[in-house]
Amino acid sequence: SPFKLNEICKDVRGLSVDEALIQLKFSEKRKAAKVADVIRNAAQNAEHNFYMDRSRLYVDELTATKGQVLKRVRFRARGKVDFVRHRYTHLTAVVKEQEWHPREQRIGTKGPLYETKQRREEQVVAYNKARQAGEPWMGN
Repeated sequence: SPFKLNEICKDVRGLSVDEALIQLKFSEKRKAAKVADVIRNAAQNAEHNFYMDRSRLYVDELTATKGQVLKRVRFRARGKVDFVRHRYTHLTAVVKEQEWHPREQRIGTKGPLYETKQRREEQVVAYNKARQAGEPWMGN
């Protein structure tokens, strides 16, 4: 039902996608796995269709709304009847990309942060070359 799912949704709303999936993985709620699937699908769609960076995605909206209700009959003793309502729920997730962090904008082209970034990029290039050549990479 939407009531139970909304309890789970409000716990992960506003978290980054990876943090939300971790929270849901260790949740004791049974429906947390379904919510995790929806968030994972939304993140994959954002990556594939809109070329967003997975590490910057966060859960912006996560709502559970009422879907259709199937009414069924349950026959009881003495000719009585009970009605059973099978409730369905629409689960909607919207993920957005976070703005650039101020520290990342400050890196620029000078200073120790930029030099560290350059060194890491050079190491990645050297590692990829060694890997393609089939040689063991010792690191610099």
